[in-house]
Amino acid sequence: MSYQELNDPNINDPHAFVSASVSIRFCNMGFVTSKKWSSAYMTILDGIVKFYDSEESCQSNPLSHFLLITLGSKHQASEVKRKNYQSQDKRSVIEFFTFYIQIDNGIFLPTRLIKIGSPIPSIIEKIVKCIDVSVDS
Repeated sequence: MSYQELNDPNINDPHAFVSASVSIRFCNMGFVTSKKWSSAYMTILDGIVKFYDSEESCQSNPLSHFLLITLGSKHQASEVKRKNYQSQDKRSVIEFFTFYIQIDNGIFLPTRLIKIGSPIPSIIEKIVKCIDVSVDS
């Protein structure tokens, strides 16, 4: 019988890793505090979510993340919502798919940690699935 090292990624589950360019809004005390969306590159591996300013930063210096969330048993992805946002040039409307990474507090409403969005629904679906797999394992 072979054993997997503790620090090795869970290579048996295709949903255990994801990386994507997304837009984010920061939360504090469960409320969105960012007025504008910020671009970011995120990775999820072995229940650790890392946010970088770009994909190049992630590849050139994996320790250069600006936010790290270690997913535990009380973390969860909220329901995905679709909302129209005005583009930055104010000339068009962009359909955006968003969700929160949040902590379930039991009795109280979940505490939102960060809001993640993308105009591509398949990216959001992959991220949510990866969070679900990471929390369940």
